[in-house]
Amino acid sequence: MPAFDGVLRLRGWMVFVVLLAVLLFGFGSLVVSAFVVAGRTDSSASGVAMALLELVYFGWALVVGASMDSRLPEPLRRGYLFPALGLAIATGYIFWFAGQFASVSGPRSFGGAQIALHLLGMFVNFYLLWYVSRALLAAEERGKPPLDRVLGLFFALWFSFLLPIGAWWVQERARAVARADAR
Repeated sequence: MPAFDGVLRLRGWMVFVVLLAVLLFGFGSLVVSAFVVAGRTDSSASGVAMALLELVYFGWALVVGASMDSRLPEPLRRGYLFPALGLAIATGYIFWFAGQFASVSGPRSFGGAQIALHLLGMFVNFYLLWYVSRALLAAEERGKPPLDRVLGLFFALWFSFLLPIGAWWVQERARAVARADAR
């Protein structure tokens, strides 16, 4: 059994419900903290909510991508070390940023290090979406997927982040690949 297949037991709608619940919890905690702290959001609550969203959504992408990557022939495999490291960097950055944001009173400004870390966090999130897109298509086609198809799936995942319907679709496709491999 290839690595990380446990998450492929979940149906697409289950992944969608979990991701949507985490998303609503995250935004809900931001709204509640805004009212509790007299119109100002509590950075620690929003940092935890954003880190949870990061871990669940991009963690799911990492696991599905790693499961699909493990099914590929050796020359096409990329491994999951760099995507996992990227997820750790992005999640760590969220906690660091929330702490920095909470420690500043009054007007907030961003320094060069914060901007660089923010751009790095964005890059690794995009890389995780690219990783799952490429790995899924390569596992479906049993070869190197064309760039236009990888880009299509990448943008579907990216643009469906706030309503994670793309995760439902990708999960079902990944399950189909796993079922075909099991035969």
